[in-house]
Amino acid sequence: MDARRRREPHRDAPRDPGRAARNDGEPVGAHHHDLFGPRSDGGYGFVTAYAASKHGVIGLTRSLAAELGSQGYPSITVNAICPGYVRAGMGIQMQSTKAGPMPGEEIFERYYKRQVPQRRMIEPEEIANAAVFLALPGSAGITDQALNVDGGFVMS
Repeated sequence: MDARRRREPHRDAPRDPGRAARNDGEPVGAHHHDLFGPRSDGGYGFVTAYAASKHGVIGLTRSLAAELGSQGYPSITVNAICPGYVRAGMGIQMQSTKAGPMPGEEIFERYYKRQVPQRRMIEPEEIANAAVFLALPGSAGITDQALNVDGGFVMS
């Protein structure tokens, strides 16, 4: 089947399902966290490059965690934070859809809210809290993980 003829899940849905805002600052301490947007499992049509880049981040996270751990750096943890549809950045900006420009919050309400068990967008502070948690000494045993902060979106 020609990929160009595949239908999107919703006729008016955006082709790139509301990527979350990125936080380019690294947490303080010997931790590495990657942030990337929702549904990187390739669950939507026409987002091949987007899904491939997100899978690449998970691969990098896992490889780096294994390499550092096996090379005598067990105190350095490497994890990815996978935010859902965040009420910030591209999650609230105007986006192009087949129906015309639409704010991200309206796109979430129309097309994604019913797929999120908590029925709400993620707040930026929730992503920051996950990064702080992973940077705490009490999280030293957590490495090589992709932590979904998405209101249950991935499991739905």
